[in-house]
Amino acid sequence: MKPTRTRADWAAVTSCVLFGGSLALAIAACSGADDGESDSAYDKQSKCASAGGKCVAITPSACSKGEWGDADAYSCGGGLGVGCCFAASPPEPAPNACVAAGGECVGINPNACKDGIWGDANSYSCGGGLGVGCCLPLPEPPECDQIDTVDEGWYWPGGGSKICAASCAKAEAVCDAVGSKSEGWYSNKEGAGCAGGSLIAWDNCQ
Repeated sequence: MKPTRTRADWAAVTSCVLFGGSLALAIAACSGADDGESDSAYDKQSKCASAGGKCVAITPSACSKGEWGDADAYSCGGGLGVGCCFAASPPEPAPNACVAAGGECVGINPNACKDGIWGDANSYSCGGGLGVGCCLPLPEPPECDQIDTVDEGWYWPGGGSKICAASCAKAEAVCDAVGSKSEGWYSNKEGAGCAGGSLIAWDNCQ
């Protein structure tokens, strides 16, 4: 049961309405959430509520029997002084597109991704953070497989699909023409690439 509001309480709410907009949002922002629960109009549609948490006022005892959720991953709609409380450990946030693809979100500087390759910001988002990019591991080279059979040729690694038929025994794929439109994988053995040439596949390989 909520405590009865005094005239002073309602005066504070009225002041918030005059300067902040609707009554519902003003009460949420100015009520102080005396019982530890948020009156926020965003509560039912917040990331916190969607993940099974509860938006409560941030006080020492407000979440003493639970655990606070990360403010960025489990937002309560932007209300000041309000946090997301989970009865048990909060679930792990879903990985962003970069992490899901095996990359790492790092600060953008010349040495940040020297052992990898920068991923496209639209395809490998890091969640909108400024000055942050997705560093992906360098792709593995194609492999010559099915040697001495009718299916001999170049294949993407890890049991991937066939790129082309080729007489490629004892040949290896190397990344070449880096930084140009012709960057990609080439055979280190003359004539062992696709169609009897050296090119195996165009790719951003370095």
